[in-house]
Amino acid sequence: MLAGAVASAGTTGFWHVEKIDGRDWAIAPDGRPTVLAGVDWVWPAGFHCEALGFSPYGRFVETNYPSREAWADETADRLHAWGFNFLGSGCDDALLAPRGFAHAAMLNVGYRLSHEDEEKAIAPGLHRPGTAFPNVFHPDFEAAWDEAAARAAAKHRDDPGLLGYYLDNELSWGGVSRNRDEGMFDAVAALPPEHSARKALESFLATENTKEHKDFVASVSFVAETNLPAAQREIPRETKVAFLALVAERYFSVAAGAIRRHDPNHMVLGCRFAGMGASDVVLKAAARHCDIVTFNCYPWADLDRGVVLTRKDGPPLVDAIRAFHEKCGAPLLITEWSFSALDAGRPCSDGAGQRFRTQAERVEAAELCLGTMLSLPFMVGHAWFMWVDQPALGFNKYFHEDCNYGLVSEEGVPYAALTEMFARVHASGSSLRLADPGDAAFSRVSGTTRPEAASPMTSERERFLAKANQALVSRHSSLVTPPSVVFASENDGGWSLSNGLVRLSGRIGSSSIVEEVAREGRVYGRCNALVMTTAPDWPPVTRLVSATPEEAPDGCRSVVLVGEGGAPGDRALPGGGASRPGEPAGADLRADRPAFAVTLRFTLAPDSPEILAEVLSVRNIGTVPLSIQKLFLCPFAAGDEPPKRVPTPVNVWKGGNESYWRLADGSRYGARSLDPAADGFNLWTEADGRQHADIPFRPANDPITLAPGETLPAPRPMGAVMVLD
Repeated sequence: MLAGAVASAGTTGFWHVEKIDGRDWAIAPDGRPTVLAGVDWVWPAGFHCEALGFSPYGRFVETNYPSREAWADETADRLHAWGFNFLGSGCDDALLAPRGFAHAAMLNVGYRLSHEDEEKAIAPGLHRPGTAFPNVFHPDFEAAWDEAAARAAAKHRDDPGLLGYYLDNELSWGGVSRNRDEGMFDAVAALPPEHSARKALESFLATENTKEHKDFVASVSFVAETNLPAAQREIPRETKVAFLALVAERYFSVAAGAIRRHDPNHMVLGCRFAGMGASDVVLKAAARHCDIVTFNCYPWADLDRGVVLTRKDGPPLVDAIRAFHEKCGAPLLITEWSFSALDAGRPCSDGAGQRFRTQAERVEAAELCLGTMLSLPFMVGHAWFMWVDQPALGFNKYFHEDCNYGLVSEEGVPYAALTEMFARVHASGSSLRLADPGDAAFSRVSGTTRPEAASPMTSERERFLAKANQALVSRHSSLVTPPSVVFASENDGGWSLSNGLVRLSGRIGSSSIVEEVAREGRVYGRCNALVMTTAPDWPPVTRLVSATPEEAPDGCRSVVLVGEGGAPGDRALPGGGASRPGEPAGADLRADRPAFAVTLRFTLAPDSPEILAEVLSVRNIGTVPLSIQKLFLCPFAAGDEPPKRVPTPVNVWKGGNESYWRLADGSRYGARSLDPAADGFNLWTEADGRQHADIPFRPANDPITLAPGETLPAPRPMGAVMVLD
């Protein structure tokens, strides 16, 4: 791929990394500096679809190839023609590696231990990425790594084609929460006293920080009486981070040490971080013990500006990767990245990453992202996710992914524009690898440019009111008495907001923000809200405390609703209340528990079936700190039958977010938004019919901790349009 680009490096007979003229390179066994160009999940079996009872791609391979070897011959020829030289995660290495590809072995010890039993887990795995973390203090932890490394080394020690070993995939370094710095401490502190990880924590505190240990012991007895979640205990953040550093050092030192004892020939390839959000102390530990730090990232391409972002409203990807590298200092390899397009016949309703309307847009985004990554001096390569599309009906009801990630369709047909792009960019890998990411010629490899897009309205409220104004001018200007929106309140605390078509209603003291959402007399459901904290619980609103009318432009009218909630164990249930043992929904909040008041605004326009729902603020009304990740609007469906999930694409370029219930009579109830602060809408039901209604809003990029009495206003009203049709 890079013949003649740079001088040959040291020849060791095995893959390794070297820095040449200030740039990190993967060095092939014969000494050639190489950019790793990989693909994940290249295998003939494809993905089993539970709804179909078989793998569509697997059936295609069985029907159209005389043997697995024949499939491997054609697949290898294709990959080489497209410039790929590396088999990423999940590939059939036994078939393909002998056909001229570097490959890597996955040990997966931490993930496996997390699912074996509770004692071996700090974060018990939920059989999907990002949920598991092993108990690094368990007596069997070292033996498990030693056994796995010995078994792998017996197979791979003398293999010159092996790049090295992945330790795990997307472990939950925040414990059972998403707090990257404090979540691990909180998760361990919440474990039973007899758990070996909890004992290690107490020993750490006693040895390293006597005052904190006393505070911890005092808080444990306090917690026994109040069930105060671990995240709220009065332990300094610095102490929690120091404990995380201990966990990270033990994980990486034990894992890497076992590999190098049994196989000194091959590299340690890190643990495939989920994104770039791990704590600094974790990254530094990874860099100390790994030859390459690996991570998965699904970015957002802004095709109008010709720039790749970490997410729709995030910073430029190039800046984020640079900052990530500055924290760890090791060579980097991105082991998953991808884009999907809706014209391939996949719903693209589940799965990471950005979607586009067409393959042409998908290719443009992929080229832009690939060039961005290859130019960075510390990136040794990439692995595209993945070889073949996922089934249109998803994998199964628990892991439903249904996206157009593939280089080829389930009928084995390559996406020609995409594969031609990879072939062209990989062929020019030397010039890209040596380019400056700021070069204009580099920023868009194809050389094409789009006209600068006009600045879009960023607030859902602006869009809603603009639409209401258009309707007022075009439909109602000739009416003597145009339709109006009416707010009504009752002495018993009841309230309603109606425009003659849609009616919202509720009652002070209710366990839901809005008890009934109705259109033309037909009740579609209700609406509540919850706060995602950095503790394991996501507490919902359990009591509506006020409903205040508010005027809006162009004949619109709003009601501002304030709801209180928050307590360990509260869950958003189909009935709308809390599941706090022994307490009814709407019970008074205990002053010694984390508690919040969230303010929302619902707006109706005259004669319109749409509802604008906005999150305005959240306030800490408790006596302990409240850490906030996201705020959720929760539209629950009415009816005796569980609603069905309507598959809808998410993260679509210029397409906003949307998710809907399909009710028993065929009507839809859900929400959509173009607001970049709203991301990842998802309504679905469990096998037992329980509804999950998640319309999230992110008030900030990182968790925000509110002191008692402190209010977090939205930077601007974060809104979604609720749809009844």
